[in-house]
Amino acid sequence: MSSQNTQNKVCYPTEGGNCPAGTILCGSSSPDTTTTAPVPATTTSSAPTAPPTTTVAPVPTTTCAPTTKPSNPFQPEGKTIVVYYQSWSGTYRWDPCTITDLPAIPSYVSVVNIAFIQPELSYVAGSHDLSNTGLQFWCSGTQNFDALKTAVASLRTKNPNVKVLLSVGGATYNNWQAANFVAAAALVNDLNVDGIDFDYESESTGCTWASGGTSCSISDTQIANLITGYRNALGPNKLLTAYGWSTGAYAINGYPVYGNPTWCGLWINPLRTVGTKIDAMWLGSYDAGPYFDTYDPRVAYDSYRALYAGAIGVGVQVAPEGWGGNVISLANVQTIANHVSSHGGQGIMIWSWQKQPSSGPNAKQIAQSLCTLYNLGNCGQRRGVLSFLKNIF
Repeated sequence: MSSQNTQNKVCYPTEGGNCPAGTILCGSSSPDTTTTAPVPATTTSSAPTAPPTTTVAPVPTTTCAPTTKPSNPFQPEGKTIVVYYQSWSGTYRWDPCTITDLPAIPSYVSVVNIAFIQPELSYVAGSHDLSNTGLQFWCSGTQNFDALKTAVASLRTKNPNVKVLLSVGGATYNNWQAANFVAAAALVNDLNVDGIDFDYESESTGCTWASGGTSCSISDTQIANLITGYRNALGPNKLLTAYGWSTGAYAINGYPVYGNPTWCGLWINPLRTVGTKIDAMWLGSYDAGPYFDTYDPRVAYDSYRALYAGAIGVGVQVAPEGWGGNVISLANVQTIANHVSSHGGQGIMIWSWQKQPSSGPNAKQIAQSLCTLYNLGNCGQRRGVLSFLKNIF
């Protein structure tokens, strides 16, 4: 997928008042129905278990499904740095149990998603016990809860504008049939975090987009019901974001059929039906092959933008990736970030904050390079653990 159409971009008429020719128009009562979405080059590569394919869905006449650009709770727009924080990889000081690395995340990071709670978590409001939530902090009993709440509060002291969310699901927590929306919302409220990040990676989707179908017989309804359930439980004042599969918006609008058919097109119908209930999408644009060769994160962004008007951040992963052999570089990150920022996107997501690279940059180096690119200031912040501990003890 080495060719990238950089002439067509998604544009809202409110952005500077002008949308250039060849632009995908959003936010207009009479959207442009003559412009076609950028058409990526076909590919013969595939993700594990998926047979190679060269099929490309036909280009439709209508190019931009979103009709309104919603208000954006994430700032700075176009320059947002999002990180996933692994609860099982935290660093501590003992007696009392204190999480030291979470409060030390630099203030130029705008969103922290704490991974992962289980869909079926058991938690009662006011119980302050993380034992049956899926979070894997290493303290015992209610010390886990106290340590996490204190760490979040300390992070906010340094960075009052940071958004902290609990990420539900992930690759190993997939008991979505037993999702406990009330418990998740209670935990969010008791920890005083900002909301839920919905990370759906079920292997039972029933998706048929890769074979010419128009639905995912299992996941379309399930995702819609889950998004509705979390939104209703959280209420209007908490955030609900979602992790988008790398090829989850492929197979329509001229984008190719690519990768594992289980997830190709996974988010097409959910974004059409319940997309307005989501505050942002963070795209897992990795585990799909070498960048700008068999897989292009810029194309992935464009495919989601054609379906969703809200904030979108494109994800990069510290090497090694789970599949495909891609090794991220700072040059790759800046190329992707420039495309996202110039095409109405939110910023860059990093998986994950504590992951140690086999080669290439670590998460701190990626975030710092983005801080410099975005001109956010104070980009030389160190981890800050010692100063944090001085404030605690």
